[in-house]
Amino acid sequence: MQIANEYNHLNAREFLLVNREAQYNEILQSIKNIDANQFLKISCDKSKLGKVFYSQSDINRAIKTALYAEGWKERRIEYYVTADERITREIINITNKEKQKEHLNKEGVVYYSTFNQVDFQKERVAVEVQFGKYFSVAYDLHVKHTFFYSRNDIDVGIEVIPTKAMEEHMDTGVPWYENEVTNVIREGRTNPPVPILILGIEPEMILSNEPIDFTDEDLINILKNSNIIKLRNKIKEEENRGALLGIKKQRIEKIKKCLEKMEET
Repeated sequence: MQIANEYNHLNAREFLLVNREAQYNEILQSIKNIDANQFLKISCDKSKLGKVFYSQSDINRAIKTALYAEGWKERRIEYYVTADERITREIINITNKEKQKEHLNKEGVVYYSTFNQVDFQKERVAVEVQFGKYFSVAYDLHVKHTFFYSRNDIDVGIEVIPTKAMEEHMDTGVPWYENEVTNVIREGRTNPPVPILILGIEPEMILSNEPIDFTDEDLINILKNSNIIKLRNKIKEEENRGALLGIKKQRIEKIKKCLEKMEET
């Protein structure tokens, strides 16, 4: 995969190049070493049924495996919260959970244990890879990265998300680089108050999402990486509704043909 775009918030890139170049290069290389075209699936989404899409979970897993091999690890911080505003202000900068607890017990208020975590952290750099829902990026930027930065656990954050070109070949609700960067710029130069580098990634060559453009052999391999039971049920639902027309019908016919071949072997 390639880094198609990047947004440099509060000089995050300069900090990485000067202070954490090795870690920065590990992230870039891990992304570049992944061939997203190996991670394809058939969509079961009603509005996009039968299209060939990139598998978010498989790509995410591949990035995770690559970064873990370089010593990056998930970081989880537990802490306490309470509804009392005064006490919240008193404990919010206490980084030791047990000292927070002591203060809360002394005050005699009701409190709850919770946590924040980032996908990867190494040498005071936090990385979030976001192929989930679009609203998760705002949470990453304004809660996760900000939380770890305000605790002085990190110096810089990196957010990895697909570009619009890639998002169009993924299931519904995935965030995309151009939109998320616009949201950050709209909020002003100092919000979020954390140096963050936002990376927009995409395959070097984006494949067609139409099954009819693939050979039977290639499509069978893609089906093996798909939820076949769910796919069959969705196809049956659409057939019963009489909703399979035009290109959608051709798409499903090609898939059914390949499913039959899979059963024969």
